[in-house]
Amino acid sequence: MWWLAMAMGGVLLWMNAKVWRAERRAAVLRAEKATLTACLTAAQQQLDELAEYEAILDAETYVAEFLTAAAKKAEASQIAAQDTLADAREQAAAILHAAHLRAQTIAAEAHAASEMAREFEQTARAMKNVIDRFDDKYFAPVTGVHERLGGQTVSLDGASVEPLDHHASSMQSSRYTVGE
Repeated sequence: MWWLAMAMGGVLLWMNAKVWRAERRAAVLRAEKATLTACLTAAQQQLDELAEYEAILDAETYVAEFLTAAAKKAEASQIAAQDTLADAREQAAAILHAAHLRAQTIAAEAHAASEMAREFEQTARAMKNVIDRFDDKYFAPVTGVHERLGGQTVSLDGASVEPLDHHASSMQSSRYTVGE
């Protein structure tokens, strides 16, 4: 039985070594726990100190979001302004084109009126020459002026005057004498 006592002694030694290692490991773990607890306490204190700055972080986030939204609105406004400017340029070009066409029309009408005035001036000069040439003799009026006026009656100060054809035909048929 000595071998049993010996075996029991070996088991006891082995068990003691295991316990001793476990106690040693427990002591190391307790030391690590104390270190980690101290670090956790320090981190919590730092977090508590930084908590007052959390509002600043929230404000920075808000400002960043606001600036992003403002940039998008500004870009949309710029695009809308460019579209409006393009439309205004198109309308201005159309107005200028219409004004140019109207100016050409007015210039053509003015030229036609100038030509007509020149013809009337020549007719009046011819009539004066005829009157001056015949002096006290008979004269016949120029026909055709009334046709150029389109058969219109002339109105002077609201008083209506008969068409020139009536006077022209009566002058030709009766041969008025001037100066008698």
